[in-house]
Amino acid sequence: MQGRILWFNDRKGYGEIECSKGERFFFTYQEIKNQCDYKTISAGLQVKFSKSRELLFDTFRAKNIVEVDKASVKGRVREKESRAS
Repeated sequence: MQGRILWFNDRKGYGEIECSKGERFFFTYQEIKNQCDYKTISAGLQVKFSKSRELLFDTFRAKNIVEVDKASVKGRVREKESRAS
């Protein structure tokens, strides 16, 4: 599946991904599989992931998360997440 990071709280280490169909998936930093430092994850980042059958907070979990274009992360100004704090 493919989607974008809706929000990510780098202090708590979790966030939410939204697909083009509007489905939302909860994820934790442990599910990020490439070499990216999870503290650089920001809202709007395009990712590919697998859907887990496990529910967490009434939302399916995303696993095996990989950035679609790792080069786009360099130099990006991080957006602060206020919703989850």
